[in-house]
Amino acid sequence: AEALSQEGSAPLPVGWALSSSKTGNCFSDTQKRYLEDKFMIGQETGHKQDPAVVAHDMRFARNNKGARLFIVQEFLTARQIQSFFSRMAAKLRRQGQSTCETDLEPNDDDIAAAEEEQAYEDIRTLVLSEVQLRHPIVFDTYNLCKMCKESKLNKLSIPMLRNVCDHFDINMESTTSGRKAPYIAKITELVETCDCN
Repeated sequence: AEALSQEGSAPLPVGWALSSSKTGNCFSDTQKRYLEDKFMIGQETGHKQDPAVVAHDMRFARNNKGARLFIVQEFLTARQIQSFFSRMAAKLRRQGQSTCETDLEPNDDDIAAAEEEQAYEDIRTLVLSEVQLRHPIVFDTYNLCKMCKESKLNKLSIPMLRNVCDHFDINMESTTSGRKAPYIAKITELVETCDCN
């Protein structure tokens, strides 16, 4: 009994233990809505969102009043965003499979060709997105084409409108008034260059 009490009180120098399981943290409604918006923009445009870019954008995301959407503790990693996007894509595939009547199994050559074509398309899309604006013109999660058509640009605050102008390199140095109209006019001018008009 004495040996047992000595062993019980003496710390072990090295030991084995089961690793603790991580508890899954649920995303907040704001995080989910933001990620769903980013995912749907990718679905609508055909330009898949890069999780690393989304993680970076999340740090600067603002609501329509110009206030930050997320605090530091709410920032997500690219891996968390990738997992969320994968779950969203799987959900869409499941919905698509339930409506699909034919089940064709692709062979290895088809899969390799599809992967190669996707890689080529991703690079092509990246290059095109760097050199020209494409429909829809999007700032963060705001579809500017849609907002312009629905006359909803005035819902954005002046600092947010200024951020949009800065993002698209719209020169607003001559604007000194604290009014939304000059910003909205310049953004509308930009949207009119989109092929949706």
